[in-house]
Amino acid sequence: MMMMMMMMMSTVYLYVMYIALILVFHEENREDASKHDDLIRRNFMWLSEKMDTENGLISLLYQRNVLTVREREAIFSLTNTFQRNEILLGMLSKKSSEDFKKFLNALDTSGQCHLTKKLRQLQGITVTYFLCS
Repeated sequence: MMMMMMMMMSTVYLYVMYIALILVFHEENREDASKHDDLIRRNFMWLSEKMDTENGLISLLYQRNVLTVREREAIFSLTNTFQRNEILLGMLSKKSSEDFKKFLNALDTSGQCHLTKKLRQLQGITVTYFLCS
């Protein structure tokens, strides 16, 4: 009975250690991802007003594998520019930091260097936003 109890305790200990290891790796990856997520959140209002998605930005993001076909079509299906920008920013906030770098490069390529410059200066206002699907 004592041996069985010790085996159960060691199994529980290994399981707890496994969970802790997963959480550590997840937290390290999340820290990197949350940097661009926070940057988008803090600059959401002016980006949704100033960003131009009509000049090939969406196509560039698709070509660079930042957006999927479905994401691209979802954005193109919207007629309101502000809605397009809000949906795109919401999608980008869930992407990897590598995809966010591709987004910054796509902004530059599409002639929106002024937005990239401002984003790199880490300015903006913190806002909360919700996406409806």
